[in-house]
Amino acid sequence: RSEKDLRDKLLLKKYDTNLVDKVIKDLANEKLLDDSVFAKQWIYHRTEFSGYGKRRIEMELFKKGVSQNIIKKEIPKINSNQEYVRAKELALRKYPTYKDQDNYKKREKLGAFLMRKGYLWDIVRRVLDEFKY
Repeated sequence: RSEKDLRDKLLLKKYDTNLVDKVIKDLANEKLLDDSVFAKQWIYHRTEFSGYGKRRIEMELFKKGVSQNIIKKEIPKINSNQEYVRAKELALRKYPTYKDQDNYKKREKLGAFLMRKGYLWDIVRRVLDEFKY
C-alpha cells in the first residue's frame, strides 16, 4: 500500500489522526512503508499482469497518492520496446472479438482499446500500422 492508502484506511476506521501520523512515520522509519518501493512494485505488476501502459499506470499511482517526484522517476524506467510487445499481444487477443465489422471500425476500436489500457499514441499507432486487417 501507498502511504496515502494506509492513511485513508486508518482514518476511515476512525483512528486518531495523531496516532495515524505516528504509525505511518514509524513504518516509514523501519522501511516497512515506502512509496518508492510501492511504485516500483505497482509498475511491475500492472505492466506484467494487467497489460497497462505508462499513462494508465501514472494515473493510478497519482490516485494512490504517490508523489509526482517518485512517479516522474519510476515511469520512464518502463521499457518502450516491452510496452510495444505487450500492446501488440493485447491487440492480437482483442482483434478476433471484432467480428462482422469493416476494417476501419476494427482499427478504430482496437486503437481505442489500447488507449484505454494506457498506451501512448505512438505505440498504438505502430501496433495499428503493423496489424493485418
